[in-house]
Amino acid sequence: MSESVGDVAIEEEPQEYYRGHVFDAADHDRTITCRGTLIMIYDPNAAKGTAPYWKYKVPARNTDHDVPAGYEVKVIDAWVKLTK
Repeated sequence: MSESVGDVAIEEEPQEYYRGHVFDAADHDRTITCRGTLIMIYDPNAAKGTAPYWKYKVPARNTDHDVPAGYEVKVIDAWVKLTK
C-alpha cells in the first residue's frame, strides 16, 4: 500500500514535519495539532484576499485548533497532525 504526502499526518500518528503542503478539504470536521512557521486554515471558496479562518506562527509551541468541514490547511515549515 503506497502512502501519499500527508497520509501519516491524518492518521493517529505523531506529528509529521512538512516543508510545505496543502491538506485538501474534507467532508467532516477535523482537529489540527501543530507548531511551525506558518499554518493557515482557510475556505478555498472564499473570495481572493479574504483573511484565513485561522493563522498560527509559533514554531516552538504546540496548539490544537478545529478545522471545519470544507476547509483546507496550508502549512509551511511545520509539524502537523490532523485527526477526526
